[in-house]
Amino acid sequence: MASLEPRPGVALAEGRRRAAAREACPCEGDNAAACVGSVPDTGYQVKGVADFTGDGKADILWHHATRGEVWIWPMDGATRLAEAYVGTVSDASYRPVNCGDYDLDGKADIAWHHATRGEVWVWLLDGTTRLSETWVGKVPDVGYRIIR
Repeated sequence: MASLEPRPGVALAEGRRRAAAREACPCEGDNAAACVGSVPDTGYQVKGVADFTGDGKADILWHHATRGEVWIWPMDGATRLAEAYVGTVSDASYRPVNCGDYDLDGKADIAWHHATRGEVWVWLLDGTTRLSETWVGKVPDVGYRIIR
């Protein structure tokens, strides 16, 4: 995500816990407070919105499905404070499936699921810094999905 210049394209909508990519967001009028920037590479997808920094405000989790890169945008409302690289997962069958405070430190962590092996891992984070990768278990029937 080296070229994350602020441009129209990703908007936080109506205070909901989601970010939506849009081709045209003029950042004018009613949309002005919602535009937070864009990511030119459409391989990046928003995979979660959670408080990763512990400031009580929602941050945005990005994942590139083919490159495996993970980024977090710490936010202050609709203002992006930074773009933080968290790490890379080389096996494209792993997907971030949930964000939650798994170690009860007041900051969100990332749960991962392997699509064909059923493995579940958690990345424990301190803000945008990965502290550890913790094996949770394996569900042999890959028809099961982690739900939020």
